[in-house]
Amino acid sequence: MPLPFVIALAASLSPAPLATLHGECIYPPRVAEALPDATQVLCDTVEVSPQGVDFRQQQWDAHARFLGRWKGDVLTVTAIQPRNEPRIEAKGSCRIDHANNAISLVSCNAFGGGRGWLANFRNVPS
Repeated sequence: MPLPFVIALAASLSPAPLATLHGECIYPPRVAEALPDATQVLCDTVEVSPQGVDFRQQQWDAHARFLGRWKGDVLTVTAIQPRNEPRIEAKGSCRIDHANNAISLVSCNAFGGGRGWLANFRNVPS
């Protein structure tokens, strides 16, 4: 079943996550060099929902939520919700990539609150 259909169906039925994935946030060195002032989100779990993408680091109970509107596998980001901080208006996008009929990568970049926000999650299937 295509992800856009699942997102639309889930949005009409329940706020529960569409997918919970386990893996890691990774950032190539060239990203840090190109965007030294951007916040690089730490994560080992991602929840994809009709409202957006929630990146979580279970060990530290940390998270950053990218919120917006889905069109296919692309989320147009309108806000970011950092843990224990007010929601920040933002502009940017998130993208879901697939390999072998499964989500392989979830990446987001946005600008809000006077800084850049990056999240680059690689799914590690169990």
